[in-house]
Amino acid sequence: MPQILECVVSEVLNAMFEERHEFFSSALDELACLPAPARHDECLEELARALGGHLRSVEHGTNPALRRVAPRAQVADAMHGYSAVSASLARLLARPAEGKRLSELRTAIDEMRIQEGLVVRTLSLHLGETALLMVELQMEERFDEYVGVIGIHGVLSGAVILAESRRLAA
Repeated sequence: MPQILECVVSEVLNAMFEERHEFFSSALDELACLPAPARHDECLEELARALGGHLRSVEHGTNPALRRVAPRAQVADAMHGYSAVSASLARLLARPAEGKRLSELRTAIDEMRIQEGLVVRTLSLHLGETALLMVELQMEERFDEYVGVIGIHGVLSGAVILAESRRLAA
């Protein structure tokens, strides 16, 4: 029975990452369709806030747990991925008119997504149900503090509903 609960908690953590990445992908798609001067608007700000909240939440949630249980090289790979996303986002915010900035950020986010899959698997192997749940709760709290509970959750929920409807249609 405890193994089943750990799997469920692990799936919740995975679902949270997938929800956020679905939003990041949708926001990047929307930004790619906008003319360059319009990229300073709400869409870029919303993406920046969501990514900032995500990076803050992993720093306070998964990263401390990962540092306790994973080999140093895996921790370094994860930290490198988060640094790449931060740097790419900073370059995009500084020069949103440059088309290559969006593709650079998309690549960094895609690589971060792969690393986070490895992080979840590692944490699931080494942490029990309660510890995994605490990691997920800590991440949600930090994300909400940074981004704000109202607003972004509606957008993220919409992305999840869209992703789910795509899966059901396939």
